[in-house]
Amino acid sequence: MHPAAAPSGAVDALMSSVRGRIVRAGDSDFNDIRKIHNGMIDNKPAVIARCTGAADVQHCIRVAREHGLLVSIRGGGHSVPGFSVCDGGLMIDLSDARGVRVDPASGTARAQGGATWGDFDHETHAYGLATTGGVMRSTGIAGLTLAGGQGLLMRKYGLSCDNLLSVDLVTADGRLITASANENADLFWGLRGGGGNFGVVTSFEFRLHPVSTVLGGMLIYPLDHARGIIKAYDDFMASAPDEISCAGVLATLPGGTKGFGILLAHCGEPDEGEKLIGQLRGFGPLIMDQITVMPYPAVQSIAETFNPRGVRNYWKTCYIDAVGDDAIDVMIDYHQRVPSPLTHQVLYTFGGAVARVGAGMYQPGLPVVNQGNRQIPETDCIQVDSQPLLRRLHQ
Repeated sequence: MHPAAAPSGAVDALMSSVRGRIVRAGDSDFNDIRKIHNGMIDNKPAVIARCTGAADVQHCIRVAREHGLLVSIRGGGHSVPGFSVCDGGLMIDLSDARGVRVDPASGTARAQGGATWGDFDHETHAYGLATTGGVMRSTGIAGLTLAGGQGLLMRKYGLSCDNLLSVDLVTADGRLITASANENADLFWGLRGGGGNFGVVTSFEFRLHPVSTVLGGMLIYPLDHARGIIKAYDDFMASAPDEISCAGVLATLPGGTKGFGILLAHCGEPDEGEKLIGQLRGFGPLIMDQITVMPYPAVQSIAETFNPRGVRNYWKTCYIDAVGDDAIDVMIDYHQRVPSPLTHQVLYTFGGAVARVGAGMYQPGLPVVNQGNRQIPETDCIQVDSQPLLRRLHQ
């Protein structure tokens, strides 16, 4: 299917007002630029605006309103459901706007809306600082943060949205505003977990924490021991200290061997971490033990092996209070019959700082990690870039 052509007047208006490049169907790199991480998404925008900053986004929104164009927003470009690429409309592409500036004195960092967690971690790591951000470097900060933001520091420092201090945002009428606990506070509350339909966030300000190296990596056990190991893992995480965050996964190794793995990071004292990981090692025989002290950005690269770019992804999530025997039996039964070596089942265990976040509005003067919005299930949108901005902008 060929993409619908954008009205010539809209393209002319974009080319005369937007500093970044305007890409149309027929341009040699149109197909490469419109593609995102999930190979299943084949949407074709009529025109792509590769914005360089907030002013470009403002012009795009105004043109979209004037010409009745559907709009989608591309941040880092993961967007498993494909929300960041519309059919026949205007894709506001922020992937060229990915700068990160760290202020070590205040322990904060500001990142543009197209930055990935790889961009962010690279800059903050230079100062021995980090904040919670996904489990893959290629994930965009925008979609993950606006949808909640789980990761391997969450039990100690909360979700990504709990560490968000302020945003700059272009509204549906083209205004550039700031939202924080003290300015446009209602909007700020909604942005911290409510998704991307409130506007186009062009920059994010985060609180940082002293994290340079972690004791982390993967432990992988054989599938025929998985039933007891998953139960032991669930019991372990019920009383684990905040410093350790884990994801359990039923996966297939590159050689075709199926097993149960634990991806983890411990951000506390290494000796304490070794004691905890010693308990995990005692759950059963190990196929692989790759736990070591490593830079925090290195542990963020491990999951990429299991989710390469271009694979046709379909994700589904749910919440369970406990991993009971029936649930374990179902998980193992299905994993024995998975149709692809890239089909996984992942158990994210929350708790810690995430569980201590209240359900009310953020209150100035309180640490962000102790207040927040929990109206939208974070895992429903994990690794999703900013969602389409108000589909009826022209109305």
